[in-house]
Order: sequence, then structure tokens, then C-alpha cells
Amino acid sequence: MNTMEKWKKENRDYLHEHLRSEAKHFPGQSVASILADIAKTSEDQRLRWAAATELNDQKGLADVARNGKHDEARVIAAEKLVNDDLAQQAFIEIAKNTDNDYFVRESALINLKSRIVLADIAINDKNENLSIKTINRLSHLASILSFNEEKLIDEILAFIAKSKAHFKVREKAIEKLRNESILREIIGGSPEKYVFEERVFTGNYDTWEHDTYTVDLRKTASSRLKALQYRETHECKDHMQSGYCGICGRHEHAWVQNGGGSGSGLVISWCYYCHTYGAYYDDTGTDVSLVNTPDFSSLVITSHNCEDFKAADGVCALC
Repeated sequence: MNTMEKWKKENRDYLHEHLRSEAKHFPGQSVASILADIAKTSEDQRLRWAAATELNDQKGLADVARNGKHDEARVIAAEKLVNDDLAQQAFIEIAKNTDNDYFVRESALINLKSRIVLADIAINDKNENLSIKTINRLSHLASILSFNEEKLIDEILAFIAKSKAHFKVREKAIEKLRNESILREIIGGSPEKYVFEERVFTGNYDTWEHDTYTVDLRKTASSRLKALQYRETHECKDHMQSGYCGICGRHEHAWVQNGGGSGSGLVISWCYYCHTYGAYYDDTGTDVSLVNTPDFSSLVITSHNCEDFKAADGVCALC
């Protein structure tokens, strides 16, 4: 049992013990109703977390997400809601509430879908780390949505990059931009450079060193433009890392087999990285469809192409 599972079990046991000892205070109530009441109003943080985590009734979850007294329980409830509109309403309220703990706001923010709210937090929030998180969230949304949505998010990133947001937030927005014309506009614009002083951990909590961190937006834009252009011209085979191109993310299958040679019978051929597979009889050459997915961990690799597994030093990683 890992640490998280152990922690959840301890909280669950704590909740169940509370329910047993306080059963007389909940006459006639359903379990879902009791859990919702605890998640909504309890001043005991462990109880709130455990109750919200255990609660699966959609009506109860909606009640906690909408009316919960403590926002960390509202986040847990909203994450489990089927009604996405209601969940998003809760996430917006929690993420924009500057009185909340940073980690509570972050938990809401990473679930947000509203581009307008994300842009508002990026530009206007006083917590620069949270603002930077919004840039990452916008970039993630761009990667999973349609082409038109991706273009819209790129326009939002461009707006943030040229706004009066914190320099580090603008730098992050530029690093995620895909619009080459905006990048060229920034490169050709007025110099914008800012030097920050940062504390550097030395390994001793009693002593910290100070260092400087320079944000040069024109330099950042130039580096991003070169990276975008290189994505169009690079050779994926020169940047393969565990089956994926480190530049564009393109996946290349690396095939292995468990056949013992011609005429050995059933042979399974599969991609070492993504487990796409096929099967055939090498004595007859007949392809077959397996009823169950093979247990790849138990298959013995008997053949592969060394070129597919060649590391930077030129040595095959498998043999």
C-alpha cells in the first residue's frame, strides 16, 4: 500500500469511527445525506475530506459543490460531478477566491475550462505561481481541443504575452505560443527585460543564497520561434526518447516478437512502448485475432530490430 492509499484508508477509518460514535445524531438519514452534511459543514478537515471522497451520490455531490462551507471539500465534490456545468461553476468560484489556500485554488484551476476566467487569473492575480499554472492549463486545453479552439487559445496566450501581467507569466505565455507572426512582432518590438532576485536553496534550511533571474521577452520569443520552425524541419529519428520524438511528440512503433523462428507456430508481434500488437502462425503465414490481450510482461522477446532501440551511444538498449 503506497502512502496515498494508506492516508485515504486512515481517513476512511476515521470517518467510519465518527459515524459509529455519532449515529444517534443522524436519525433516519441516508448514508449519502449524512456524508453530504459532514462534507458541507464539518469543521474537522479530515472528516470533510473523507466524507467528500466517500460520497458518490450525485445529488449530495451537487449540494456540497454548491453549498459547501469549505472549498477543499467543494473541489473534491465537483471533480466527481457528472453535471459539468455545475462543476465548472464551483471551480470558477474557488479558483477566483483569493482568500483560499494556494493548493485549493490550484486544484480548482487545473479543472477549469473557461478561457476567459483563466486569462483573467493569468493577467490580474497577485499570485504569480498560480498565474503561471493558468498558462499551462490553457496550453493543455489547446492540445486536446479542436483546431478552431486551439487558435482561440493561441490568441488568448498572445493577449497575455502583450498584457501588463507579471513578466514571468508573460514569458510562460510566449513559451506556449504557436502564432509565429505574434512572436515576430514581439521580437521586433521594444526591449523588455526584467531582472529578479531569487533565493536559492543550499541544502541547509538556515542558509539561503541569492541569485538573479533575467526575463528577456524578445529573447524568449526568438527561442520559441526557432523551436516552432525546427518542429517543421527536424528528423524524428534523431530525437527519439522511449518511442516518442522529443521535439514534436510523434510516436514511432518499435516492434518485437516472441517467435522462435520459421515454423514455430503462433507468433505475437507487438510495439515495445505502446503494446499495439498482431498475431500470426509463422508455419502457415495466417494472421489471427486473439480473444484476449496478451500479457506482454510474460512474453519472451526473441527478435527485434536493433535500430529501433539504439541509444545515444549507438548501443541497442535491448541486447
